[in-house]
Amino acid sequence: MFKSSLKNVALRQLRWRAKSRDNGEVIEVAAILSRVQTALILLPARLEEFSIAIKIFPELRKGFNDTKLDCVIDSQYTSLLPENTFNRVIQFDQNSLSAFGTPSKALLSQISRVPYELLIDLSGEFNLASTFICSKSTAKLRVCLAHPHREAFYNLQIRTKAGDPLQNKYLTLIHYLSALIPSSKTPQDLLPA
Repeated sequence: MFKSSLKNVALRQLRWRAKSRDNGEVIEVAAILSRVQTALILLPARLEEFSIAIKIFPELRKGFNDTKLDCVIDSQYTSLLPENTFNRVIQFDQNSLSAFGTPSKALLSQISRVPYELLIDLSGEFNLASTFICSKSTAKLRVCLAHPHREAFYNLQIRTKAGDPLQNKYLTLIHYLSALIPSSKTPQDLLPA
């Protein structure tokens, strides 16, 4: 009960911070996706979600072949991560989180070493630590699956059917991102032979 109360306090503080940070800036999603060089992927902290996220990750990767992808991962799942999937793997454990469930300054400092242009949170459900990382991120485009507690922190939320399995939700997210990434084809490539 006490831990739940602490997390509610942290969530309220996070929402307050998001309101003060909101500058109403319009984000040109396609423009950002077309030139993104660095991206941070927040992998799920729950094993069931993590397993599905890693399974669909090659599909997500296809849209970002020239992008340096880093990830934040619960250290207990590091051994399950296929080799050479990410450029940099940032690990955390329960000692990296405060009593409120928010990331420590050391973890945030490690993450902030790279100025990411894109952040994708693959948590299927609301995760306070991931959302806090997002709130501290300087990424212009912050993407997640839609959830009421996430609205103030992410500027692109992908809505899916409530009853859909998580794998389908991830595939929907990938579909929308792929549709927004401008094609590398020039108009000459589209002319008939």
